[in-house]
Amino acid sequence: MPEHVLHPGLQVIDALAKLGECLGYEVERERRVGGKGAAVDLAWYAAGDRWMPLMIFEVESKASSGMANNAMKVLSRDVDDFVKPLFLFHVVLKGSATNERIANLRRQWGSHNYRVYTLELEGEIQRLVVDVLSQHRRVTKSIDLESVSATLNGGAWEAVDKLSVLSKLQSLKYSANYLGGLARIGLRNPSLAPLYMDSLECIHIAGRDVAGRYGGFIGDYIPGLLEISMLISCGRLPDRHGPGKLEEWQERSGYGMRTIGPYFGLSRDYDSFVLGVAPYVYGMAGMLLREHPESYRWLTKDLHSIVMQEYRQQMCEPATLPGAVWLLHISASGPSLFPAENGADSVFETVFESSRALINGGGGIPVEILDSPPDYVDVHDGHVMGEWLGRLEGERIEVPHLRNFNERYLDGNDCAEMGREYALKSAMEMLMADDWRCRSVDVFIRALRKSPR
Repeated sequence: MPEHVLHPGLQVIDALAKLGECLGYEVERERRVGGKGAAVDLAWYAAGDRWMPLMIFEVESKASSGMANNAMKVLSRDVDDFVKPLFLFHVVLKGSATNERIANLRRQWGSHNYRVYTLELEGEIQRLVVDVLSQHRRVTKSIDLESVSATLNGGAWEAVDKLSVLSKLQSLKYSANYLGGLARIGLRNPSLAPLYMDSLECIHIAGRDVAGRYGGFIGDYIPGLLEISMLISCGRLPDRHGPGKLEEWQERSGYGMRTIGPYFGLSRDYDSFVLGVAPYVYGMAGMLLREHPESYRWLTKDLHSIVMQEYRQQMCEPATLPGAVWLLHISASGPSLFPAENGADSVFETVFESSRALINGGGGIPVEILDSPPDYVDVHDGHVMGEWLGRLEGERIEVPHLRNFNERYLDGNDCAEMGREYALKSAMEMLMADDWRCRSVDVFIRALRKSPR
């Protein structure tokens, strides 16, 4: 057929070409059929092999009398002249649901690997994308979720329901990095984040594995605390069930040990995680759980148990202080976050006083560390540990009683409200990052201490 010169037709051909390249095909426009045959609008080939196309696309501006020839030139040729493609997608930009020309084409060629798509009709562009991906599954098992999502973003694909398409890839049993891929897609486009939350539900509620990995230290090492806290924060897991699910996750490691606990000497990575990374992870979980009193109370008590066991093992102050100071802020936030009638105040006050006594018993704490607790301390890394020891040399003060301590952060706290969306985004970034450290821990602390609106 003649080359397209009108923008709508060119836009669809361009979009299909980019989708083909995204899926790993070599694409060719105006590919001649047979030795001397007419050309098709677009052909997709296996990479490195342009012998015969695997997929062919014909694009029509409208259901014209000549469109029958465009199907015939592909499907009626002798196999010695032209090997049939796996599928011929015949795309019509404008046409009615009752168009007789389209109906005739379906009757004539519908038994072949052929279908007509009238994009003007509701749902047809969705069907085109799903059919393309279904046919692609015949060619390969693997797919890049992030690439597909980015390719379908806007342009000719504006009306495509991306949530539905990405879900379809799972039902087609594509092999992909679903966990990390859906998390990154959700970060770039929050409207697609529910698919990532579906994956977390699958893992922690349905008890089924989800393929893939985050690619960051925390995400690939011990992600469960943040994952379950996100489910609670989003309402996927009711607060009343949160403590039970969190406790189940903590007990899952077996051998009488909890997933995060003071079991030092197992490995350098585990030592560094529990002492210097986990306290900040608990702080991030606290940000997620600020509107969920039962789960927040469990979080406070669990970190308290870890910190107390560290002190009982008589570990040095540089190793135990990160957990103690994060516990101080998490517990102190409880009474201002939740009303007294929930019975939570006494738990938070008891934990705060315990942490306060540990810190003051060691000679107090530098003001700078009190206001900006560490987000990373590696007891096995000389450079990182040197920086931490340098921070500990500052002038020390004693931690005041709870009321005075809270006044320090609640009075005049004019930091911008960092609500649930901020916490979810930050937690997802933390799971995927190699460097998860917070740019401004003091701002994070003030946000944690501020009652949600």
